[in-house]
Amino acid sequence: MRNPGKEQPICASSDGRTLYADVDGDGVVDEVHDSRDRDGRTVVTFEKPGNKQVRRSVWSIVTTADGRRKAHASPDEGFRAAFGDFDNDGRVDMAVTYTALPRGDDPVDSMSMGVVHWGPLGRDLKGRSRGSIRMSHGYYIDGLRAVGGTKPSASANSGPARLLIHQTTGDGAFETYQGQKLGRDLVVPDEPLPRWGQEFAEQKDGWADLGECPASPRSKATGP
Repeated sequence: MRNPGKEQPICASSDGRTLYADVDGDGVVDEVHDSRDRDGRTVVTFEKPGNKQVRRSVWSIVTTADGRRKAHASPDEGFRAAFGDFDNDGRVDMAVTYTALPRGDDPVDSMSMGVVHWGPLGRDLKGRSRGSIRMSHGYYIDGLRAVGGTKPSASANSGPARLLIHQTTGDGAFETYQGQKLGRDLVVPDEPLPRWGQEFAEQKDGWADLGECPASPRSKATGP
C-alpha cells in the first residue's frame, strides 16, 4: 500500500491487536503491534520497498542517556504508550507516560515522563514536534488508550482519537480521565469521566475502537 503524498487510513485488524497507519509519513502503511498492556513492548513495523521491514520497540525512545535517568525500570512496569490521531490531522500521534509503580495504598506523584509526539513520527518515533501531557497529579498510570471520536467509515479515518488515561486514586481504585488537545499539549481535566460510561473494561479490545479496516493491508509482519 504505497501512495506517496496521500493520506493513509488509520484502522485496526479485526481482533484489534494491530493498528495500520503511515507512522513515519512516507506514504506506506506501517503496523503497530499491541503488547496488550500498551507498554514498552509495543512494536512498530515499518514497511520499506522490496518487502523489507524495519522494527522498532516503543521502549527505544527512552533508552537514551537522558531517558535512562528518567525511567529506571523495565518497559512493562510503569511505561505506557498509545497511538491515535489526537489532533485530527490524518497522522498518527503517540502518547507516552512513565510513572513509578505504587508502593503503598496512598498515591504519590511519581510521573517522570508525560509526552505526546505529534505525527508523522518518523522511524525514530520522535515526531515532528512534542508536547506535554498535563495532569493535575502525577500518580501511577495503569493504562493509556486511544478510542475513536466518531463512527468509522470505510473510506476515511474515524475522526480525532481521544486519549483515555487510567490513573490510580489509592487503595486499589482507579479513575479514567480524558486528555484534551490545547496547543501542542494534551491537558487532562481534574474531573474523571463518568464510571458508568468509560470504564476501560467496557472498551473494545486493542485498537478496535479506532475502527476496523475494511480489508486489512497485506503484510508478512507478525506481532512481537
